[in-house]
Amino acid sequence: MKRLVVATIVMGFAFGAQANEGSGFRLGFQDVKSDLELKGGSVIDTKYNADLSGIELGYDFNNVAGVSATYSKGNGALGDYTDYRIAGEFGYDFNVITDYLRLKPYGSIGYENVDIASPVNTLTQTPIDVSMNGLSVGLGVRATVMKYGYVGLETTAMTSNDYGIDTSLVNSRITVGGKYAF
Repeated sequence: MKRLVVATIVMGFAFGAQANEGSGFRLGFQDVKSDLELKGGSVIDTKYNADLSGIELGYDFNNVAGVSATYSKGNGALGDYTDYRIAGEFGYDFNVITDYLRLKPYGSIGYENVDIASPVNTLTQTPIDVSMNGLSVGLGVRATVMKYGYVGLETTAMTSNDYGIDTSLVNSRITVGGKYAF
């Protein structure tokens, strides 16, 4: 997985040889809606929801490629959620209204880690801790407004099969922040 992340970053630098009109750092604040679904095995098909908030740090190399790292934390039906993600983004930044509005639809691929820690169960006196990590993919669109502000919408998903239980996690993110070009 580490090789995949390194390869994604290297590809982003390769795309950096193109025009750098859309380049710059991004810093934003996120609101995340998380849906965790469990199926199969010895569990009843169940869906858990959580509300998280967090921060995004990203860099756009040009109009095509970028990277981002996110950290989100919040509460849900199972307990306290913590989510980390690092990803490469590939799309195209369209100049819709010169100097006022740019839109970038993109796909992302990266590594995500989710930890869920519940309070102590009063019946068993044991906490329930769930950890899920691996490859996540996503689709999103980001609007850059007046060169320095942005709003992004992205949905990411990851799946796993542990102990015969199919697990899927879908995170829907809205991010508002600023873009800085040096």
